Amino acid sequence: MMIHVILSAVIGAIAWRGRGGPFGLPGTIITRVLCVLIITLAARFAAGPLGWLMALHMLFIWVGWADWQRMERPSDVLMMSLRGLLQTAPTAAAVWYFGPHAAAYAYLTVGALMGPIYFAANRLYHSNEPRIVIGGKAWVDGPCSIAELVFGFVITSGFVLSFQIDRLL
Repeated sequence: MMIHVILSAVIGAIAWRGRGGPFGLPGTIITRVLCVLIITLAARFAAGPLGWLMALHMLFIWVGWADWQRMERPSDVLMMSLRGLLQTAPTAAAVWYFGPHAAAYAYLTVGALMGPIYFAANRLYHSNEPRIVIGGKAWVDGPCSIAELVFGFVITSGFVLSFQIDRLL
């Protein structure tokens, strides 16, 4: 089971970063929809029948968040955490309805980690030089790209692992 979690999380990291630019034109709705569908398929593979609920992330893919990603103001961490909560709320509500309630609360917690992840990336990685280029597209070119990779990994693995929380309680 753990190999499924890791594999889905790696796919989620690549897809979440891809939605930020490398898969297509930066920020296009088509690119974002395709990437959320890739993450949904990975979650479905690892989480079972309720994995399709991950597709509810598409409800908020059109909202712009760039103002808060650079972590230039103290409120940016809070705003990115609220963004993560907003983005995970529809999926968490559906999980609460269809699945274990504890999984929904765990998944909301994962969404709230968006702010601290972007904050850490901005404090630990100071260069905007392209570090990893694949097919002419920069995959790692600054703190936001690192945060997208990490959050994609965390949000996908968090979704899958949230269904295991009942076994831990």
